[in-house]
Amino acid sequence: MSKFGFLCLMCCFMCLRLSAQQIEPHIQIIEANGEAVDRILTADSAFVGSAPVVAKFVANPSGNEGRTSLYEWRIVRKDSSTPSVVRYDEDVDFTFTESGTFEVTLYATFIDNATNDTIVDDTQRPITITVSESSLFVPNAFSPNGDGINDVFKIKAKSIVEFHAYIFNRWGQQLYEWGIDQMNDGGWDGTSHGKPVKDGVYFIVVKAKGSDGIKYNIRHDINILRGYESTSAVSNQ
Repeated sequence: MSKFGFLCLMCCFMCLRLSAQQIEPHIQIIEANGEAVDRILTADSAFVGSAPVVAKFVANPSGNEGRTSLYEWRIVRKDSSTPSVVRYDEDVDFTFTESGTFEVTLYATFIDNATNDTIVDDTQRPITITVSESSLFVPNAFSPNGDGINDVFKIKAKSIVEFHAYIFNRWGQQLYEWGIDQMNDGGWDGTSHGKPVKDGVYFIVVKAKGSDGIKYNIRHDINILRGYESTSAVSNQ
């Protein structure tokens, strides 16, 4: 065999060795808008949800024995060509807190430890994540009478990344407060220091910020109406 043929054979052999390295990246959506989600996204798939969207990027390599792997995750907003976020770990935890559509792509470089030969895998297709714009609805009444309907004063929110709410009585005394960790599951049950407050008018202050940058500063009355029975409550008796 000629020297040229031997070199060609060696090059082909190295290409085969390097091509054995594979990555099958995916993104696991763990939580969206404070609610648990267990969904795996692969290439060309998409997810639409409300902020904050908690995700885990997983490179999922195989056949990397004897090689050094270098990873680069790029998050690019759909209306931009420049990555807004770059991470270099094999697996990355990331939380989307801004509204918009984002494409997540993994670029990988593999280096053979014996020969120092390098191959770049830039063939991965993006995974798309869309974070919706924010909204916040604060009701003005509830009926904590134990009938199982509207017993807790809850705020309906979507794509809210900062949140705090305060309840006051007519004399300005604070009775209750809750933050973003309790935004979806929490709320006011009409008690103060473990005792039910009287029916009547109370006051709420909500300070929040959406994933789209909108700031909410809401102040209005809340009516406690324990004697109120909804139509559905009556029909269930």
